[in-house]
Amino acid sequence: MNHQQVAHLFAQQTKPKGTGHNLFFEGATIYSYGRHFAIATFVKNKKGEKAVLFTREGYSHSTETHKSYVRRALSGVPVFYGNPVPRYAEATDKAELRKSFEQYIKDAAKAAGKAKKARKYGATYLDEALALLTQAAKFSEFFGLRLKAPSMESLVSGDAQKLIETRAAKATKDAQKARDKAQAAEAARQADKLEEWRTGANVNIYATDANGSAYLRTKGDEVQTSQGAQVPLGHAKRAFRFVKACKEQGQAWHRNGSQVRVGLFNLDEVTPEGNIHAGCHFITWERIAECAQAGGFFGDAASSEAVENEAA
Repeated sequence: MNHQQVAHLFAQQTKPKGTGHNLFFEGATIYSYGRHFAIATFVKNKKGEKAVLFTREGYSHSTETHKSYVRRALSGVPVFYGNPVPRYAEATDKAELRKSFEQYIKDAAKAAGKAKKARKYGATYLDEALALLTQAAKFSEFFGLRLKAPSMESLVSGDAQKLIETRAAKATKDAQKARDKAQAAEAARQADKLEEWRTGANVNIYATDANGSAYLRTKGDEVQTSQGAQVPLGHAKRAFRFVKACKEQGQAWHRNGSQVRVGLFNLDEVTPEGNIHAGCHFITWERIAECAQAGGFFGDAASSEAVENEAA
């Protein structure tokens, strides 16, 4: 599998393991290059609710790319960032969790200290400190630690914060102009790249339309998404007939005791309008119909044959 496919499969947790070239997962944990570098792991709290512990450490440029694939694939589950992930891959006792909580506070205090000294990027460091304190509070609540994160005011006085933000205002404005220019250039480049992908070129993209929907294309015996997933064409056609049935009947469907398998993945929801959710993917009926028309199966009769018992 390609690395994006591995990341999507890990996020859905429908298989015990999956392997790409340098990205693989075993059970609840996904690794880059080897077991020495865990990117993320699924854990549960005492209520049985799932969360993902995600590393803040780096390793190499390619590992950073792996991390971005995994982060994009995760949807609908709390994600907590910390270092290192292996520390709590198996142990979620309060001693280990307390260490992680305390590390958030230390990192927030460190960022606040940088904000006081920074000439240009004080506001950026303040944002980082606030994000870490917010993450600490959510972490404590999720795992039932009953530990309270300190306030921003206790790390940086109000006067100091105002001075930092004033000093950073011009730099922030100039930086935003530069970002806007760079984003416009990148948007144009990505638009060209997307058009190449839609016409069948082998280009690596991650793109959605203005509604947040992934694009689809038929290539050979597969249907591929613009978010790096691919499924067998036969499975896609069967799922299309079911989505078409939901749309024609104006009925929603949710994965709850029944399932619709599409390759290695499952649909999570079909709306009465024919839009679907599957893991991190949201795909509108417009994009589904567009793909079906291009693939020559838009005229297939609506059917619920794809629905099966989840235990199957």
